[in-house]
Amino acid sequence: MVAPPNYGADYATHFNAIYPELSKSLSVPLYPFFLEGVAADAKLTRRTASTRRRRVDIVVKNILPTVEALLGTISGQRS
Repeated sequence: MVAPPNYGADYATHFNAIYPELSKSLSVPLYPFFLEGVAADAKLTRRTASTRRRRVDIVVKNILPTVEALLGTISGQRS
C-alpha cells in the first residue's frame, strides 16, 4: 500500500519506505500498490457485480507476475 496523499508528504515518505525495506530485508518481491489501476478509476467505484469482477480482474492481472516471482523465490529456496 501507499500512504494517502492527504496525510502529507512527510508521513508519505516514511510510510512508503516501509514495504520496500521489508521486501528487501526478507528477499521477497514487492508489489507496491495492491489497488494499482483500480483505486483512481472513478468508473470502477460502482457497486455492481460486473464492476466488482472488473476490479478483481485488474488486480489479478497486475499482481500475477509478482506472485509468480514470489513462488519462484520460494521454490528456489526449497531446492
